[in-house]
Amino acid sequence: MIASLGEISNLSEAYREGDLCSCGESLPSCSFWKAVEQELRRKCGQNVSLGTWDLMPENPDRFRYANVELLKAISGITGKPFLVDSSKTRRRLRRYQQCSDIDLKVVHLLRHPLGVAASSKRKGANGLKPIRVLRGWRIHNEKLCKLLKEQPRQVSLLRLRHEDFATDPEKWLRVIADWMGLTFERSQLEYYETPHHIPSGNRLRLSLAEGRAISLDTGWISRVTLGERIYLWLTARHFLTNLGYKCVISNEGDFVVPWPSSDEGAPQTIGTA
Repeated sequence: MIASLGEISNLSEAYREGDLCSCGESLPSCSFWKAVEQELRRKCGQNVSLGTWDLMPENPDRFRYANVELLKAISGITGKPFLVDSSKTRRRLRRYQQCSDIDLKVVHLLRHPLGVAASSKRKGANGLKPIRVLRGWRIHNEKLCKLLKEQPRQVSLLRLRHEDFATDPEKWLRVIADWMGLTFERSQLEYYETPHHIPSGNRLRLSLAEGRAISLDTGWISRVTLGERIYLWLTARHFLTNLGYKCVISNEGDFVVPWPSSDEGAPQTIGTA
C-alpha cells in the first residue's frame, strides 16, 4: 500500500550525477526509474528527462504540475496509493499544503537534539559543529511547528518521537497504519526483504539488503558534553519540554518523558492540526 521515495526533491540532481538507487543500480540504469521516465514522457512529452524534471520550481502552479505528474507516474508503476516523501524541507511542505488535489498527511518525526548533535560529531570532519547542530534543530523545528499550526488548509498530522518508535516499532507501525486507515501487516517490519528504489537520502538506504532491524541506540548519551547540555537548556528547554523531552544538565540517561495514554489507550504523540 505504501512506497517510500526518500528525499525525492533531490531526484533530478541525483539522476544527473548518476547516483546509486537503493536497489544498487545507478539511477539512469535503474529499470524502475527508466519506467517512471517513460511514463512521464507518455503523459507530458517525449522530451521529458528525470535529469531536468524540476521538483522545486518557484511558481506554485509549476510545482503542482511537476510533482503531481511524477507522483501519479510512480503510483501507477508501483500500484501503491500512498507515497512517502522524506525531503524534510519546510518550503516543500508549504508547497504541498497549497496542492488541494493531494491528500496530504504529515508525520513530524523528532529525535532528541543531543542525539542529532552526537551523530554529527561521530562523522568527524564531515559533520557540523554540535552547537551549530543544536541551534539548527531548534530553529527548524520551531518554524516547522509554526508552519503546521498556521497551515492554509486542514492537514492530518502525526507527531512522533524517534525514541518511541525505535523502542517499539510494531506498536507505532500499528498506530501509523490505523491513523492512515490501513491495516498493519507484519511484512512492514521486514522492509528490507522487498525491492526499494530510493534515489536520495540517508546512506543507510544503500544497505537495505543487510536486514537491519529497527532498534533504539542510546550510545549518544555518553558522547554529549556538559557545554552542549547547558547550551540546550538555556536556548530550548521550554520547547523541548512541550515535545515531551527532558532538558537536563546532569548526566542522566533518560532524556525522554514517557508518554501517557488516553482512556482509550491511544498514545498522546498523535495530534491533528
